[in-house]
Amino acid sequence: MKLLVGLVTAFLTTNLSAQTQSASPVPIQVMVLGTYHFGNPGLDLHNMKVDSVLTPTKQTELADVASRLAKFNPKKIAVEALSDRLDFATKKFDSFTPETLTKDPDERVQIAFRLAHQLGQKSVYGIDEQSDTIDYFPFDKVETYAKRHEKTAMFNRMQEDVEKMVKETEAAQKTNRFGRCWPT
Repeated sequence: MKLLVGLVTAFLTTNLSAQTQSASPVPIQVMVLGTYHFGNPGLDLHNMKVDSVLTPTKQTELADVASRLAKFNPKKIAVEALSDRLDFATKKFDSFTPETLTKDPDERVQIAFRLAHQLGQKSVYGIDEQSDTIDYFPFDKVETYAKRHEKTAMFNRMQEDVEKMVKETEAAQKTNRFGRCWPT
């Protein structure tokens, strides 16, 4: 089985392999794809200034990316999103039409939904875990630790490195095509 997992971590492969019930399990191939937030909701610590992916040029490039990803031929596509159904499918895909691509810049829509539609799949799965008891992003605790242990300079350098990567990506998006990193 082949799966395309967008915007999530690779630990999914272990869980999926464990679900195989045959005596000699067929290897599961998983592709993990990560992107910046195309719609940039401004919710990250470091937010990029992004060009619109709704332009005809970017739409052509994204169609090319989807065509290249289709060669992997995933049987299921999962995205970083809370599941709103017991089968983990996301309801948002149910209302997807190609016209959605001209209105919704969300990277899940632009890549995963586009690809699932192209492949004739009936569902896209939401695989995000949320918890009221686990702190998944304890940034304030890391910052406090750095201050207490005289690591503020190192902590600040790390933030500067991230900001530099953000700026480089902002510049690259203006000159690089989305599909340039994909094999032909």
